[in-house]
Amino acid sequence: GMGLDYLGLISYYLASPLNLLSILVPESLTLEYFSLLMPIKLGLASMFFAIFLKKLFNKDDLSISVFGTLYALCSWALCYQWNIMWVDTFALLPLLIQGMVSLLKEKKFLLYTVTLFLSLVSNYYIGYMSCVFVLLSFFCYQICNFTTPKRFLEDFVRIGIFTVLAIGMTAILELPAFAALQTTQSSVNKFPEGFRMNIAKENTWKGLLDAMRRVFGSLGAGNITDQSFKDSRLPNIYCGVGTIMLSFLFLSNHHIKLREKLCCGGLALLILLSFVIKQLDYMWHGFHFANMIYNRFSFLLCFVLIFMAYRAWMLRRYFKPAQIAAAGIFTSAILLCSDKPANFDLWNLSFDWLKLDRFDWKN
Repeated sequence: GMGLDYLGLISYYLASPLNLLSILVPESLTLEYFSLLMPIKLGLASMFFAIFLKKLFNKDDLSISVFGTLYALCSWALCYQWNIMWVDTFALLPLLIQGMVSLLKEKKFLLYTVTLFLSLVSNYYIGYMSCVFVLLSFFCYQICNFTTPKRFLEDFVRIGIFTVLAIGMTAILELPAFAALQTTQSSVNKFPEGFRMNIAKENTWKGLLDAMRRVFGSLGAGNITDQSFKDSRLPNIYCGVGTIMLSFLFLSNHHIKLREKLCCGGLALLILLSFVIKQLDYMWHGFHFANMIYNRFSFLLCFVLIFMAYRAWMLRRYFKPAQIAAAGIFTSAILLCSDKPANFDLWNLSFDWLKLDRFDWKN
């Protein structure tokens, strides 16, 4: 640490459990090892999402792997693949939500406690966003499965106890990190006063509608950006055109309860509004404004949309032609909201490290 508190840096950049395996690698291969970690982490993200679907819906077929891949290869993961310290918590999110369901449904606490601990230890910043998402998911779960006020209170106390336990287990890193953060620029951010918006060209209802139009357009592949190099506030939320269409079919399916549609749709809408409204954006980013890389919580929307899409996929036999046609029209309308047509930005970003343009293909 050269005389400085190094625990704060470790808690943000180096605390991934997979980094411990680097002691087995020769120093000359260190860069190759960390390059290899990215496909490993994305593979784990896909597997964990597939496990989440398998346990939640009691499915064990090829579809869970396909939807797991949609999550692991969403634009958030591909655009920020250079930000290796964020991806562990992204990969663990499906297990964390499954652990929450197991805790509430079966009173099994181990998976939730361990996964939440690992999420926070790997990266406290993205881990904080996962904690907020768990809280929102808890209330959605209770609305969809409400029985009695007594059961709700018991569940709230139970998840609160094991959440505090998991957070307490991280104190050896999080307390030094909290102390270190007090000396950074982030500590002087103030809560925005009045109604303020990102993306919008003007701070009016018209500006809000235009901003939401641009955000909806980001669900297509046209607006994918690496925000470390481009000052773009548009979120990276692309996770497949089929996901958009299936999400609309989820909302129109009569076999899905209204309360489930309202919870999933409301959660997705809240995250979408958070990209635009500064107050929500401020809270999602740990009560400060992000520097350069905006909307770092956008992977949570991908999680919600892919969940909705898989829920609709299971009921595909009940789709009516009119519902499919309507979903197709709404999906087309979403894609037309994009500022530019779909292009190969995603391909270029994914393989930028290969520097393919430097090769002399003629020879």
